[in-house]
Amino acid sequence: MPTPAEQDPKPAAESCAKDMVTPLIGKDKSALDTISLPDPVRILPPNSVMTRDYRLDRTNIDLDEDGRIVRAWCG
Repeated sequence: MPTPAEQDPKPAAESCAKDMVTPLIGKDKSALDTISLPDPVRILPPNSVMTRDYRLDRTNIDLDEDGRIVRAWCG
């Protein structure tokens, strides 16, 4: 019989580098040149086409129309 942990596993913790990007929100995308982000990284301008695969280790960075960083997220 499975243990309670096996019956209801907790999702894996996010392991991307979004915390490294969060202080740069509101700054131009060139601010990303000042940090060394571990791969994989995906930079997404407005209306970007992207794959729908979910990777906890991938850092996604959303930009606005002016090239400013507006959000960082794992996936």
